[in-house]
Amino acid sequence: MSVVFVNSLLYIRPIALLLYGEDGALPVTAVVAWDTAVAFAFFIISADLIARPSAGPLPALRRLAVNPTLSAILLGVAVNLAGLTLPEPILTACRFAGAATAPLVLFALGVLLSGQSLRPSAVVTTYAALKLVGFPLLVALAVWLAGASDLWQAQVSLLAAGPSGAMAFALALLHGIRTDRIAAVTIWTSALSLLSLAALA
Repeated sequence: MSVVFVNSLLYIRPIALLLYGEDGALPVTAVVAWDTAVAFAFFIISADLIARPSAGPLPALRRLAVNPTLSAILLGVAVNLAGLTLPEPILTACRFAGAATAPLVLFALGVLLSGQSLRPSAVVTTYAALKLVGFPLLVALAVWLAGASDLWQAQVSLLAAGPSGAMAFALALLHGIRTDRIAAVTIWTSALSLLSLAALA
């Protein structure tokens, strides 16, 4: 999971918006929505099934049903499809909360990761290399073979080159799995991906 799940919402999307603007960053926005709605759900359910195979999928599905991220996406889609216009005070509150979300989440993540070791063991080095080199090359080849436009190729490749998302760390904490290697991969890829992202941007 540390290899394929990218910190797309808080790390890559702001870069894409800066480079391409709100209208030009559709590929990144589409992948972020896919990651949040589909990949996120898949990893939560599969982690639950691996950790508690006898419990079945119902506990994981219940957690998904009350997940605020997924609920917000479904509510947003419903409002959009219904053509509803939200009152300006609600939009102002959403913009205010949205602007504060990324720094607060990154600060909280930093606090959680601050107690973790940064020692680059063989396992950490291998997974960081797979995340920063292997996965981006595989994704770039896949979108090229699919005949995607230059814009989609550029933005999907930028996404793939991003650092490991914190979801693997969060799920490991949730299920009582050791987090030291996952945390190290997250930290090292966050630092080293600055070089690859700068080259791709």
